[in-house]
Amino acid sequence: RRHKYRYPRSRDGGGVSQPRGPCGTVWYVISAEWWRTWKHFTEGRVGCYYPDYDSKSPPMGGVAGSEYRMGKIDNNALLSEGGTILSLKQGLHWHRDFELVEPLAWSALQAWHDGGPPITRQVVPFRGDHGRDHHHGTPPITGGSFSDGTSSIAEQHEIELYPLYASVFLCDSASRGEPRPFQQFIPLSRYLPLEDVVYRLREGLGRDTARLKRYDCRLWLIDGANATASRSAPAPGKDDDSLGWILDLDLTIGDERNLRGVQLGQDENISLMLELRNEDTTWPRSK
Repeated sequence: RRHKYRYPRSRDGGGVSQPRGPCGTVWYVISAEWWRTWKHFTEGRVGCYYPDYDSKSPPMGGVAGSEYRMGKIDNNALLSEGGTILSLKQGLHWHRDFELVEPLAWSALQAWHDGGPPITRQVVPFRGDHGRDHHHGTPPITGGSFSDGTSSIAEQHEIELYPLYASVFLCDSASRGEPRPFQQFIPLSRYLPLEDVVYRLREGLGRDTARLKRYDCRLWLIDGANATASRSAPAPGKDDDSLGWILDLDLTIGDERNLRGVQLGQDENISLMLELRNEDTTWPRSK
């Protein structure tokens, strides 16, 4: 029942099944060409010849004595060339170029056939005025190029195909206020509040995160090239310093960009820093 709630495969006005679900639902992107071949293969209509195939244990959809086996999952044709790892090509269309499958389905397919790489995207809140990212130039959600010709602007939630990506540094008492590498190429939603990325980063700390509350974390937008340079402490009462500035967790990265008049890159060179409050309630970069 819980799985059906999160993965309802709701239908739009045209009667087309559209995977969606509540905000935060994660879907796997898979090559539509591979998916069509797999469906035909399981129906016994197509296969790939492998001379070294062991006919004693036939694959799913095969028969004993057959010399056919489904090839590995290959999502490489969906990825942008020379872009950030796991960023998708622009102009992809649902059904024509890719399909979406639930995590359980992906795990089964990957266990049976191997291959990849795994590409995940999540459901985000969608407003009609955000149907196109004017700074990015391509509609990143279902109401745009993620469509089979029907409009989905009226929907409240959609799947974000084209998030930004960020490298993240960590600043805590152990680093004495200096940023140190933490995670690379994490997806950064254009539509979710920055609190979402802070929550995910806290989960990846590998420590007791239950005690860490929102007010114990600050997120900075920084210049990655200067992240390891000597810092200059901020003046009393000032939020930012030479490294960058503190972000409002209630805003999206796009809101912050517009607020400060800063042009971020397309999918490249975004650097964030997660700062954790000291046990004495002070901030590492305030000392």
